[in-house]
Amino acid sequence: MNLKVRIKGVKCIKDYTFELPLEKGIYAITGKNGTGKSTLAACASSSFYRFPSKPYLGTTDENALIECVLEGKTISYKRKENSDEWYRSKNEHLPITGFFEGSILYGNRFRDLRYENIFRIENINKDRLTEVSNFIRENLGLILHNNKSFYENVYVYKDENLEKWKTRQFKGKVFYYSRLGSFVNQFQMSTGEYLLVHLLYTLEYLLNLPRKEYFVVFLDEVELALHPSALKQLLHILSDIAEKSNIAIYFSTHSIELISEIKPGNILYIERFHDDSLKVNTPCYPAYATRTLYDFNGYDYVILVEDELAKGIIEELLKKNGLRSNKLIYVLPSGGWSQVLDLFEDSVSNNLLGHNTNIYAILDGDIKDVAYAYLDNKGSKINRNRLAFLPIESVEKYLHKELIVSVNHELYSVLDSNLFDQVGLQSIIDNYLQWRDNEIPKRKEKFPEATNEEIISHIDPDGKTLYKYLEQALHSRRKDKDDLIRLILEYLFASDHKKLEDLTAYLIHQFK
Repeated sequence: MNLKVRIKGVKCIKDYTFELPLEKGIYAITGKNGTGKSTLAACASSSFYRFPSKPYLGTTDENALIECVLEGKTISYKRKENSDEWYRSKNEHLPITGFFEGSILYGNRFRDLRYENIFRIENINKDRLTEVSNFIRENLGLILHNNKSFYENVYVYKDENLEKWKTRQFKGKVFYYSRLGSFVNQFQMSTGEYLLVHLLYTLEYLLNLPRKEYFVVFLDEVELALHPSALKQLLHILSDIAEKSNIAIYFSTHSIELISEIKPGNILYIERFHDDSLKVNTPCYPAYATRTLYDFNGYDYVILVEDELAKGIIEELLKKNGLRSNKLIYVLPSGGWSQVLDLFEDSVSNNLLGHNTNIYAILDGDIKDVAYAYLDNKGSKINRNRLAFLPIESVEKYLHKELIVSVNHELYSVLDSNLFDQVGLQSIIDNYLQWRDNEIPKRKEKFPEATNEEIISHIDPDGKTLYKYLEQALHSRRKDKDDLIRLILEYLFASDHKKLEDLTAYLIHQFK
């Protein structure tokens, strides 16, 4: 299920609607500076949290709107007339629980940081403190120091005394820790400690509350407070929490350390165009999301491809034909064909890899004419001899062609017996075909003159919906697309190797 969010007239966003998956897992919202990452996260959080709109969103258009839709229910906010304040114009109860940790100015990490509070916090009565749970103390130590016992004690001011502290300008919880005889208050903590102790405390609190159907967490720019090693530890711990507690956790970030650890299907890359229009691309590979190849300096060749299936085919051909001898070759999945071409051109034009590295691109076979037209329209000067094409389509189109359009019995048997033996591949296909049949009358209303065969040919031609059905079945069996791609590769090289002859000849000519 996806949360649908419309943003109109907020900051630099004219009018844009996007969707956020709510399935458990770790996600990244990323893009260049100023594309709207933080704004998208803040507005999406209004589905469960009524934040102070003026400091978060600034001055907005008179007709500004934020609208969140989930399972047919809607919450929407509009600006009050002649005011920067907002009111909730539609207030249905969405089945979602959540938490939003904003960036430096608007996050919990600095909400109580005032000059006068620095003095007040020193005059504490230690009898009013209580130890936090091991969940907070141990994870704080693991994330920052890879040692769950690093912090001897971590304390929070007791709840029954919180009202008194609120009258002294403390809006949130007040934390301390002791270590090696020192007693440290939250204003003396490092920024990372201060951020994490609040984050862990809030997360634990929410996990213990009665849950709604969906649970989502937005974390904005946590990399500003954490070392890269701490970021990876945080990611691993939150991944485990997301899996066990059925939570979707979103990082709004441009940190390569974070993005490189997240699956391409869970990366939402925001592109802003010259007319200020937006587009969210997903799946998106880390190389495209960060638009940098600095990790790959030192390679003799870098081959950009679209996805993991293409990578597997190229790497197998390189190995089978002994083309890696005495050279370093890196095959890098980079997203859709246009993203591959953009990254290819950026890398060549800006010399991202240095003069000693040769860069190639190999795209899926069904977009050859489109790719050349795209380059012509851009006036690209890419060396066309370094652009090649696979003999098959994308993995989605390949499976649609081999399982739906004309059944490939050998491939069907391989997938059914190795991946879907419990669910049954035919059962998955039957559900998909039922969905397709339900779409026919809807399309028939729009195109009454079209035959059923013509309509069917335009339903899911790229195979993406079929692929979603297969992915859902894999997920229920604790498998993933890597297992599916591995079997497709094995089948291709065992039974369909003739299709690969032209590409093999090209690789031998370029890399021998």
